Amino acid sequence: MKLYKLHVEGFDEEIKGVPEGHVVLISGPPGTMKSSLAYNILYHNAKTNGTKGLYMTLEQDRKSIEFHMGQLGMKSEEVKEIVSIQDFSKIRRGVKEMGDMSGTTEEGAHWMEVIKKHLMDLRDDLNYELLAIDSLPVLETISNL
Repeated sequence: MKLYKLHVEGFDEEIKGVPEGHVVLISGPPGTMKSSLAYNILYHNAKTNGTKGLYMTLEQDRKSIEFHMGQLGMKSEEVKEIVSIQDFSKIRRGVKEMGDMSGTTEEGAHWMEVIKKHLMDLRDDLNYELLAIDSLPVLETISNL
């Protein structure tokens, strides 16, 4: 079974990695660097063994993510062929506006299917192995519209 390292000193030595096909939830209050940890996992797996990753942002835009991660020493241009940052923040804002107008929960379910289909298409196109979706509260908001 393939294991993916989290590239967190001490932690990887304890858990030996996350098995392929498993889901890891990074949880905590705002400002605890959850996004940075998620991107760190993709970035370092790309740099150390060429693992393709997809970072889907629902909240921050792509430029903000690239700037923030660059400030932490993770330059997106170093892994641009291996890690893709997909900016869904504009879609999320559009879905929120549609939800406010429709007042139905069916729209949220519809948009979750659109996102799922798009991620599957990207998996076929980019052949990524690791996926980070940022953030869960925004994903929940979309699903409840």
